[in-house]
Amino acid sequence: MQQFMSRLALSDNTQASTAEVSRRVAAGDLDWTGAVADAIASQGGSQAWQHEDLYLHLQRALAKTLGIGNIQLVVRLPLVLRPDVEREKFVTRLMAVELARHQSAEDLARAVFEAAPDPDVSYELRACLLHELVRRPVAVEEHPALRSFAAVLAADGHPLAQLPCHLLPLEQVERDSSWFPFGPVSRVPKEPLSTPLLARRRAADTTVTEVRDPDRAASIGTAVREWTEVSNGRVAAHVFTVQPPLDPRDFGALFGRLPLACRSDTPELWTTTADTVLDILRSAASSGGAYSNPLFGTYGRLAAWQSLAGLVGLSPQTPVPQIAREAEHTHWFLFDTEADWFDAVAWDLAIAALRPGGTSGEGQEIAVLAATDTD
Repeated sequence: MQQFMSRLALSDNTQASTAEVSRRVAAGDLDWTGAVADAIASQGGSQAWQHEDLYLHLQRALAKTLGIGNIQLVVRLPLVLRPDVEREKFVTRLMAVELARHQSAEDLARAVFEAAPDPDVSYELRACLLHELVRRPVAVEEHPALRSFAAVLAADGHPLAQLPCHLLPLEQVERDSSWFPFGPVSRVPKEPLSTPLLARRRAADTTVTEVRDPDRAASIGTAVREWTEVSNGRVAAHVFTVQPPLDPRDFGALFGRLPLACRSDTPELWTTTADTVLDILRSAASSGGAYSNPLFGTYGRLAAWQSLAGLVGLSPQTPVPQIAREAEHTHWFLFDTEADWFDAVAWDLAIAALRPGGTSGEGQEIAVLAATDTD
């Protein structure tokens, strides 16, 4: 073991060491693997980059290799080698994804959730893992230990308790592939909405008033918040009231009048559906921007629902089934990202919503979310 660790510290890369770890994990050599993990962790705050790299590889190898022993070992290892809040978030969420993707729900329930709470097993890892299993999808109600832990999260007021422990119909389109990079508009196969002369005339008789609400704008932008806070992104979130109500088929004519820097001079729009919009938002949050860490599946799912809540005029803490119902009564559109406002590199998003109501409860409301990021 000492020879292995010495070679690791002197090496310019970790290729040989990671290959050895992979071979040992695949062979079921948990004693050796655990000893390596302990040896790295025992270095305290003095770990070289090689130790950090190998430790994460070891964690992922255990999580991805089927077997309850691998689960029991990896969930009891320290998540990070030194105090680092952002890295701990990243590793926690990544481990939850890897475990849910590669291990059986039965083994995870036994190793992580059935026994009395183990102080060595991160509470946040269990929270993320529960909701990653929901995304698989695993029937939580069929596993008493999972159902019991979901109740603990609800009693504790954990942020993830807002999420249902089952996928809603709007989430059935969720794909393993991501909309990003290159954004959803690049994948839209349909012809854009037409704006005939009669539609433009009808839209000309409509009054549009912008509603300035910073809290609402922040809610709308939840799914792409990391793009601006951590990376180089920009977000535009706008709300307008419309009087009198407009036929959704004429939306393209009205959209061209909105005072938006993120709108091209002759915008193109495409009709879309609530489930596609939710999936785009989930993908934007889960995969992250150019330099921001991804939120991964569980927190990406939460951020998507909270953005959708903002777009349909609800509080981000609204129960998810209520957000879904409102979204299904909303007309959804994607618009082009040709305006100079967009960086047009690989991370561009442009969504518009038209729904009944508004601040007065009459007429209609338009909500817009545009986001862009660059490397």
